[in-house]
Amino acid sequence: MGKCALLILHEKFEEIEAVVVIDVLRRAEVEVCIVSVGQERLVHGAHGLAIKADRDLAQCDPAAFDALIIPGGPGIFAVRGDKKIAEVIGAFAENKRIIGAICAAPLLLNDCNLLFNRHYTAHFSVCEELKHAQSGKAIMEDGNLITANGPGAAFLFALALARRLVDTSKVNTVARNMCY
Repeated sequence: MGKCALLILHEKFEEIEAVVVIDVLRRAEVEVCIVSVGQERLVHGAHGLAIKADRDLAQCDPAAFDALIIPGGPGIFAVRGDKKIAEVIGAFAENKRIIGAICAAPLLLNDCNLLFNRHYTAHFSVCEELKHAQSGKAIMEDGNLITANGPGAAFLFALALARRLVDTSKVNTVARNMCY
């Protein structure tokens, strides 16, 4: 059975952080289920790109997935405190499954108390709140957490996620075919 990843889209997500991850993981033969935070399936990014989600988050069983991915963007601030997102993050953390958060999305991990004594990065704009974020680092991995600092790190972030989910030779082939 192949690996499956759950990618959460919220209104005003950072498009490159979602699209690159979806593309790289699918090229690596990881099934990516795109879910919307709300009931509306068409989710609009921060710069006008809309992506149609496969379903909404309320219809998902976290136990069916090997990884959770949360793109950042300005919409993160609107979903802080969303109970369903917190439940899903908690389920992945409890079972020590992969959690990827990029840009401002580590704020959600912090809200769930997952960043204490962990090494992580985030977008420089949220470092006042995330005092221990190493925003100068493009990507950081600490146990089951993979974080990246922003849109420019999206490809590295996607490859790191893929390496955790599939054979390294497959990931290397994907990277080579994408001229990386």
